[in-house]
Amino acid sequence: MKFGQLFAVAGCTALLGACSGSSLLPGQDGPLSRLDVEDMGIAVAADSQREYSFTDKKASFWYGMTHTDNWDDWHSGWNIAKRRLLSDYTVGVDGDTLSRREAEVTVYPYKINRVYAKARENFYLYKGRAQCSASPGT
Repeated sequence: MKFGQLFAVAGCTALLGACSGSSLLPGQDGPLSRLDVEDMGIAVAADSQREYSFTDKKASFWYGMTHTDNWDDWHSGWNIAKRRLLSDYTVGVDGDTLSRREAEVTVYPYKINRVYAKARENFYLYKGRAQCSASPGT
């Protein structure tokens, strides 16, 4: 059997399995469960921080680190059409700047949440606009 034919047979098998509403994985009998984007959050510990990036699927992206303040990477921050508009931002409460190293961080496919002792920060890149909201308390 040629590679193209094998690929076509495998693709049709996967398509039929997907349309059947049941899992093709061994030991996964029963209906497929619905996956909500809110269930896709990944908690990142401060000692194992990670890089993250969001895009508007056009020419804008935000690139950062989960627990780093003042990260000086060439691509960090908000970039549109190869131009950096903003390298980073800080969040403060009552005149005190909050340290990202002390935050509990959860990264989702479309946002990042940081929970500090005094505030909660939510950052989104929505329709080419960087949006950050902060609320007091946890």
